[in-house]
Amino acid sequence: ADAQSTAPQFAARLAALDPWQLQAVLAEPSAAIVEAQVGSGKTTVLVHKVAFLHLVRGVPLSHMAVLTFTNKAAAEFRDRVRALLEEVDTPPTETGAAMRWFGTFHALARTLLVHDLPLEELEFRPNFHVMDTAERMGLWEHLIAAHDLTIKHRRRLGRRMELLQQGQVRFGNMRKDDDLLQLAELAAAEKLARGVMDFDDLLTNAHALLASHGVARPPQWLIVDELQDCDLDQLDLIDRFAGPATRRFYVGDPNQVIYSWRGSAPKLFDHLRAHHGAETFTLPMNYRSSATIVHAARVFLQGSGRLDPASLRTSELMPARDLGAPLAIVSCHDPRAEATWLAEQVGALLTDGGGAANV
Repeated sequence: ADAQSTAPQFAARLAALDPWQLQAVLAEPSAAIVEAQVGSGKTTVLVHKVAFLHLVRGVPLSHMAVLTFTNKAAAEFRDRVRALLEEVDTPPTETGAAMRWFGTFHALARTLLVHDLPLEELEFRPNFHVMDTAERMGLWEHLIAAHDLTIKHRRRLGRRMELLQQGQVRFGNMRKDDDLLQLAELAAAEKLARGVMDFDDLLTNAHALLASHGVARPPQWLIVDELQDCDLDQLDLIDRFAGPATRRFYVGDPNQVIYSWRGSAPKLFDHLRAHHGAETFTLPMNYRSSATIVHAARVFLQGSGRLDPASLRTSELMPARDLGAPLAIVSCHDPRAEATWLAEQVGALLTDGGGAANV
């Protein structure tokens, strides 16, 4: 009713959503988790959520923080929000600068360091350079050679530096420490002297300044995509960025955890329910796959011992498409044979334009 009176053309777009999508878009608890399966329209929900808050609730885009995990996904999201606002004959009155908190976690951290936090306390200037992976490795290699350091597992040096932040100096089968701690100290001093940070520094430095200062105007809404890819450090970062009145809206799928090696886990969903009293919504309709594939996936999801009780809610998938081609179950002798078979199938799909049977 509110949408019909304030933004009637947008209300027509809302009417096209399925009941579960609409429920998630309109819900406004202090914290919400939307458990969304692949192909359930989660990006549609996120885009409509932002538009609903902006058009119906009057929340400026500059008062929302919308976080995802890749620059490509962030750019696509911004484009879709603009397109939706223009489509309903309400061109955004704010410029792209209003979406300065729409991006990746690292982009948010950089924006906060440059514009919202006392960066000078860390002896950096706002025009600091952010090193990419190759530049960071080049810095380490330079310091190792210049100071004649002994560093084991050089090919895994990036991972070792990540673990060092957690207090782990040794790696693999190491029986004694090498010069990793000294390398980390030298690298920190060199980065400060050069006025550069790496991607990990963005999060670490933003977290430190947020912990001691916070921001003058926290966002009214904090919206996080791909929750299952977050770790506790990232959640703690945005908790410090948020204010007491900030509302939270998380979207993700606990069945798609692929970064467990760095702390992502289905338990994050329970963590948010416990710490923020997050209300849970689900998107059970699958619009991408055939009914046959959905039925098969549902069996595997329900039988997985890795799922927690909360994630079982999203295993009740419902297909929106017809049965489609039958599945083929193929048993391969070894991983090499499996890889060969998969390569052949991909080649066949590319040759016939994707019309091969579902596998």
